[in-house]
Amino acid sequence: MKRTKNSVQTNRPWLNKKISLAAIIILAVLIDLPAFAQTGWFPLYPPITPDFRGVCFPTDCETGYVVGHNGAILKTSDAGQTWTLENSGTAYTLAAVDFPVDAQIGFAVGWYGTILKTLDSGETWDTMPSGTSENLYAIQFPTDTDTGYAAGEGGTILKTIDGGAKWTTVYTGATEWFTSICFPVDCQVGYVVGSNGCALKTTDGGMNWLSQTISADDWFESVCFPTGTDIGYASGYNCVLYKTINGGETWVDMNPTETNRYACWHVVFFVDDQVGFIGGTGSDIRKTCNGMTTWVSQGVPMGIIFDLEFPVNGDTGFAVGATGILKTIDGGGMAVSEDAHRFIRPALLAVPNPFISHTCIPGREAESFCVWDVAGRSVGVYPGSAIGIDLKPGIYFVYSLQNSGTGTRIVKIK
Repeated sequence: MKRTKNSVQTNRPWLNKKISLAAIIILAVLIDLPAFAQTGWFPLYPPITPDFRGVCFPTDCETGYVVGHNGAILKTSDAGQTWTLENSGTAYTLAAVDFPVDAQIGFAVGWYGTILKTLDSGETWDTMPSGTSENLYAIQFPTDTDTGYAAGEGGTILKTIDGGAKWTTVYTGATEWFTSICFPVDCQVGYVVGSNGCALKTTDGGMNWLSQTISADDWFESVCFPTGTDIGYASGYNCVLYKTINGGETWVDMNPTETNRYACWHVVFFVDDQVGFIGGTGSDIRKTCNGMTTWVSQGVPMGIIFDLEFPVNGDTGFAVGATGILKTIDGGGMAVSEDAHRFIRPALLAVPNPFISHTCIPGREAESFCVWDVAGRSVGVYPGSAIGIDLKPGIYFVYSLQNSGTGTRIVKIK
């Protein structure tokens, strides 16, 4: 055998290749390279970590904006690897941000009637006269940079048709807090939801609003019509989840058994009519692939999720919340059964890891462990003495069937 300073060689070339491959995989795991570490939802590292409230990636997964507490506006041009703190010119909390066409012209709204506009991709922001002192929580320019809507407290809905230079108050007759607004396909048909179960719909660009009864006792935080004006979703406090398939004429309770007055799904976002995500309290993002019929929990390393977005498809997404920014490149990665309520935490020691044949959990060889792949599929149940013995090479997640909530990540390299 010939030994050099930086490598180990053998007189068997085939073995050299296997050693090199194994070394690369082990090194990648140890230093957390994205190819191995960045599965599921993982944190990004902006220069500040305030209470983030809104996120918008206008056209792709590269350029995006985040807004939040103390007037914070952050911009990334490299898919979240680095962030620039922009000068918003305000110290008021910003609740939502929208770049309707591209990454150049954008708008943000926040407390005390704050409306901001940028014409240069966020380098400078100008304050626009909103005509209200009510806190604003939502903004959307449905098709262009001219016609837009903003919504907030006290039944406030504002409309502009000149790119935000002038905003007029739209009369709805409501006094509730409006927390979310959605115009799915144009500037004519739109929906708002808010407190006291309030839900309104317009079909004439905001001139008239019709009340839609969802639930008089609930507080809604988010509404989403992903592909048109018929199929829509709403979420809010008490863990409420509702769905309509007829443009809001009727709403069906999709979560009748789970109620918690101290829990909230702050945001609902659907990629299409079937695949969607919800985020809220309890360090949780959940995913459905069948239009809210069933959900799986993805458990995230952040306390409260206020907003999330998948700019292009169901793979790459961004979420913001009380303590930071999260990203996924695999649709949220591993999914854990909602019924089991198990969340993977690094509380198990697998030896060896990475491994070639199988790995073990020392001292717990007789216990049973369930293994999931990175797509969230259960791939088998193994004894603690022979985990992964028949698995293909790859990354997997293990959790204990006897001790709910404990788990770890394992890597098979051969």
